[in-house]
Amino acid sequence: MTKNKIYDLLIIILIYIGLSCIPFNLLYISPIFVTFFQILSQIITFLLILFILRKSPLKVSIKKTNSKNVILFIPLVIVCFSNFFCLLMPESKLILSFNFQLLLDIFLSVAIAWNEEYIFRLILIDNLDSGNDSFKNILISSAIFALCHITHFLSSFNPVALIDVIYTFGIGIVLGFIYIYSDSLIFAFIFHAIFNIINNNLSLAWIQYGDNLFLYYLINVIVALVAAVYLLIVYMIKLKKSEKVST
Repeated sequence: MTKNKIYDLLIIILIYIGLSCIPFNLLYISPIFVTFFQILSQIITFLLILFILRKSPLKVSIKKTNSKNVILFIPLVIVCFSNFFCLLMPESKLILSFNFQLLLDIFLSVAIAWNEEYIFRLILIDNLDSGNDSFKNILISSAIFALCHITHFLSSFNPVALIDVIYTFGIGIVLGFIYIYSDSLIFAFIFHAIFNIINNNLSLAWIQYGDNLFLYYLINVIVALVAAVYLLIVYMIKLKKSEKVST
């Protein structure tokens, strides 16, 4: 990657992190207005990205979706429901409710998913100079994606937030595979948005967890391992097919 590309990419990432970390909650306004301003910051972020890309050497192109490969990744949706599997925990309860705040939170999650896929998959992966080594591109993009979420830890210094960074790295790998092998930014975005909505917004609003934190993480790890094994199988199948084509 050339220096100009690195500078532009760094600016884009810093703009995303900076606008996402504005502490609107310190303005002594209602949670609804806090979420509204957070949504507005995501919209401004995307507009600034488009402005930068107008004269940037970074290449951005929407590819034609490989529908056959999209079907292969549908079973990975199980990851989106990992927190709901925690209803198997003792004393966990499902309490269904819906309000305007939840609707705004969902809209914010969708906006975040779009910006992150646009930055970390479409822009970053497509501009990495790793030749045909798609796995290396996925690992690099996932690592940068995870490091950008370390702000959650820096804002609270809660050790649990570091676990979320590791989890984000895993989700980044899943999204990277989906993006590369389906040739679809839209499908990666849809998967990311579903994950944010179900595993974050709805689980926080609807699930009353038990007190066993170890069991909570154990369930999430088991779901992640099942998804990882399936992803590995898909990758090995694709690798063998590409080797046959090259020979």
